[in-house]
Parts: sequence; structure tokens; C-alpha cells
Amino acid sequence: LFANDSKVFARLGTVYRYPFVDEQVFYSGFGMDHFNTNLQAEAGTDIQLGADVGLGESVRAGVTLFLMNMRDEIAYNPVTSDNENMDKTRHSGAEASVSWKASRSVSVDANYTYTEAFFDGGANEGKDIPLVPRHAGAVGATFVLPWDLSLRAAISYTGDVYAGGDYANEFDKLPAYTIVDMSLRYTPAKLEGVDMYVSINNLFDEEYSSLGYVGYPPPDYVRQEVYYPSPGRSFRAGVSYRF
Repeated sequence: LFANDSKVFARLGTVYRYPFVDEQVFYSGFGMDHFNTNLQAEAGTDIQLGADVGLGESVRAGVTLFLMNMRDEIAYNPVTSDNENMDKTRHSGAEASVSWKASRSVSVDANYTYTEAFFDGGANEGKDIPLVPRHAGAVGATFVLPWDLSLRAAISYTGDVYAGGDYANEFDKLPAYTIVDMSLRYTPAKLEGVDMYVSINNLFDEEYSSLGYVGYPPPDYVRQEVYYPSPGRSFRAGVSYRF
């Protein structure tokens, strides 16, 4: 620990996750229902080295380097319609963040993650792990308005990824996408604990898919990519009371 609530840190830990029930149960209704007794728990080691630093009164920045070696990582196989344990995998990279309180009414924040995720053994050694973006980041700004209102706008970017099941990296990647979200929040000073908001997600109605698999869809049953489209522009509203 040092000045301005800053710190440097190192962490070493183990990772363990037992399969969820819905990962172990296969149900189709066509007489092939079964319980996947061969699915093993995920396990591995996790190493982190980082710093979180206050730069004066208004700026804060952080960076973390990470390395995670996994065995028996669980993934869905669209060919067998079962979840299965993958060969050994390695996830390494860096996470960075910065926040700036520009004034009493304006604050800005940003984050970025770079990840190299690949198979560390087996037939696909050295190939990228599907559905893990190499680049991801976001930039946001919050504006404090009169009448206990605040407005937030955020832009998030997710890089392209190989589709689930494409362990050999043979197919085209799911394209990268950029999303803009906005929200208006009301926290009345006279009603302590009350918080109301309205938000617009995917403001510009971007057409994108964050999830896709390589499989054999009907009617042709030819091996190809299958995409799950993400929601277009959507609206949300909510209220909470904390006591």
C-alpha cells in the first residue's frame, strides 16, 4: 500500500468448478435422454499481478496481468449435443482501467481487456478457444444533472471470436460489434434509499451475434455456423428501495 489508497498486489489461487446440473443432463424428448456421468469438474491455477493507483485527486488507474491454466474446461459440443471436457487450456492477458472525475458533474471511465486463450494440448494445440474475444473494452461517461438526475452513456466493443465447437479454427469468426447504451437515473435526496432508472440498450439497433456454434442444422444437415441473434434496441425501467 502507498499514497492515495494505491496498491500493488500478487495473487496465486486454484480454480475448481463442479458441473452444473443442466450441464450434466441431456434432454431432447426423442428417446436419447441421459445423464452425462463422464463430465469432470473444471480445475486449474490462477496467477495475477497488478497495481491500482490514484493519480492526484481525480484520476485512478489500474492494470492486472493474469495467467490461468485450466484442465477439463467444460464446453458445449453442438455435434453431440452434449457438454464435454476440453483438452488443457491457457488464458493469459491483461486488464486495464482508468477513471477520471473531470468535475463535480462529469466523470469518465474506460476499461480494456486483452486475452490470449488457446488449447495447451491435444489435437488442437495452439488453436484459439472458441467464443473468447481477444479484444474487449468500454468507455463511459456520467453526467450529474439538476433535480437529482444523472445521465450515463457507454460504448462497448467486443472483438471477433470463433464459433463454439470450432476447435480447429476452420470457419469464419463471428464479427466484432460495438454497442451504445444510455440510461437516466433519479435518486431523490428527500427519499433516501429510492433509486429509479430508465435505459435504452443497443441505442442504434446494431445487428450482431455474441453466440454461435458449428453444427448440422436442418433441413440440409450440412456442417455450418449457426448464429443466435442478440436483441436489437430495447428499453428497461426499474425502481429499488434500499433500507
